[in-house]
Amino acid sequence: MKDHPVFVLLASCTLSALLATYSLAADVKDNGDTASSTRLKQLRLGTARNTALDTTLYFYSIQEQAKRCLDFLDYFKEDFTMATLRRTWSQAEEDYGGHVVDTHPDELPPANPGTLEDDMQLFYSISQRCVTGITHLLIDLNLKSQDEFMEDISNFEVQMNILLDLLESSLDSIATIPANDVTEQLLTTATYQQTRGRKLKERDFLYLSHCYDGLQFIDVVAVKH
Repeated sequence: MKDHPVFVLLASCTLSALLATYSLAADVKDNGDTASSTRLKQLRLGTARNTALDTTLYFYSIQEQAKRCLDFLDYFKEDFTMATLRRTWSQAEEDYGGHVVDTHPDELPPANPGTLEDDMQLFYSISQRCVTGITHLLIDLNLKSQDEFMEDISNFEVQMNILLDLLESSLDSIATIPANDVTEQLLTTATYQQTRGRKLKERDFLYLSHCYDGLQFIDVVAVKH
């Protein structure tokens, strides 16, 4: 029996508690310097202008939460793929990795850092797509009365929503409104459609596969800032 990720304890944390955790981690990383902690408090209170340190804090916290989401997905993805497609995750990636799905119609761009605002917007859009895909996957499992992975995927959904909230808060902190083009697209072209058989199984895998790729993208790009 695999040990559940210890990060499950954070599933019920508020966004403020998460930001405090990230601030403390940054302080430790800076050898006890409390400048980052003070700075993050100023940002939350809206009493400071954006600086290079702010950018570092934003991307550090986002990267840490993206990695936490990957930990939750790593916990069950192999078992889920074997139960669903009778393949390992790697085998399924080889067979279906290039396929698109309703919530992820496009390939990810090259993992090169852009501006603070552009990358925050891109991360937010990726996370929106992931959360929508997970919601569709949970509907599929409910319709199939398949509860073996329901708890694991629900826990993963909680972590993805924390990431989405963190990104929304970060965008608000830099006075940037989340772009609504992806939201509109998801509402019009990615509404839930019931399907069956092999197509359903492949789609459920692709929801998770695209989430995995998106989270890795966020991790790789965020660390470059």
